[in-house]
Amino acid sequence: MVVVACGDDDGADDTAPEEEAPEQSDEETPEEPEEPGPPSFEDAQAEYTSCMEDNGADPADIPQGMSLETLAEMADASPEAQAEMGVDGTLLQAHAECWPIVADAIAAGAEVPEGSSPSTTVDQELAAKMHDAVACLNDRGWDFLEPGVETGPLTMAARQSGFNWDDPTFLQDQRECQQQAGMMG
Repeated sequence: MVVVACGDDDGADDTAPEEEAPEQSDEETPEEPEEPGPPSFEDAQAEYTSCMEDNGADPADIPQGMSLETLAEMADASPEAQAEMGVDGTLLQAHAECWPIVADAIAAGAEVPEGSSPSTTVDQELAAKMHDAVACLNDRGWDFLEPGVETGPLTMAARQSGFNWDDPTFLQDQRECQQQAGMMG
């Protein structure tokens, strides 16, 4: 202890207490916490399923072979066009709302488990029928991407953005081409 005398010698205790020095530690400054790794694909799937159910849809109702990315894009189609494609509007709206959960997780680095896919299994017979239906539409003057080559195997996608899926002439041609390809009775 260090004593410091102050002032005069009047007999009063004029000593100031020693200031305590800050404690020195041998410990290093804690490092910043590690940033979390990419999200888990399984967690994203569980969140997607919960989101779909919260939005009144059952993921099990997604048509086999339909690309989940395309399913999200179909949400903006008219109810008539959705019916022509055989997909419930509630399912489409829920999927459009919930799909970004999975897409964002994959974009952030979530690893899709081997043998699993964020898309449903492709029915090869249906893919061949879709190819024929789109070829028919292109033969009639519509401009669609070739399924399985330029887009998903079960995807009917217009080459130009802003395509009018509600055009009555298109809907008639689509119905006839799908019937000709064996997609409809």
